[in-house]
Amino acid sequence: LSNSFFSSAWIGHYIGIGRANGILDRIGGVAFDATLKNQYEGEARFLRAMFYFNLVRLFGDVPLVTSEINDPYGASNLTRTPAAEVYA
Repeated sequence: LSNSFFSSAWIGHYIGIGRANGILDRIGGVAFDATLKNQYEGEARFLRAMFYFNLVRLFGDVPLVTSEINDPYGASNLTRTPAAEVYA
C-alpha cells in the first residue's frame, strides 16, 4: 500500500484483529469467572467484527484471519476473501 493513510489503516486494523484473535485463542484455557469470561469473549468478537467491517468498507475483499497473527505486515501476503464471506 503506497498511501500512508490506507497503509496505517490496514496495519492498525490487522494489529487489532491479531489481538482479538489472541484473546479468543487463549480465553478457553483461562480459569476465572464465567460471566466475565463470556463478556471478554463477546467484546473481542465485537472488536474483530468491527475491524473487518471497516476494512471491507475501505478495501473491499480482504484476508480473513480467524486465529492469532503476530505480524500485521504478513496479512498483506494472504489471499483476499470475498467481502460477502467476511461479512458472514
